[in-house]
Amino acid sequence: MLYLQQEEHDYGPIETPHGVRAYLTSYKSFSEPFTNVLKAASADDVDIDCCKNMEKMAGSLVEQIHLYVCLHVIAALYHVGF
Repeated sequence: MLYLQQEEHDYGPIETPHGVRAYLTSYKSFSEPFTNVLKAASADDVDIDCCKNMEKMAGSLVEQIHLYVCLHVIAALYHVGF
């Protein structure tokens, strides 16, 4: 990951679609909420509001996973010629 971050700095301020910076942004937008859900779930003082927030965050993560999978299936079908 550090190598990718260094590589990102080497290419300047312009973000390339499907490039390193786009990957890092996507990774960060998934990994931070995922970590927050895990931290909240393992906390000693979990209450009903915390559970509702975890449910919302987990739902958002599931949507991101579905979108990611759908986009990759579509891309694979496109490359195969369907």
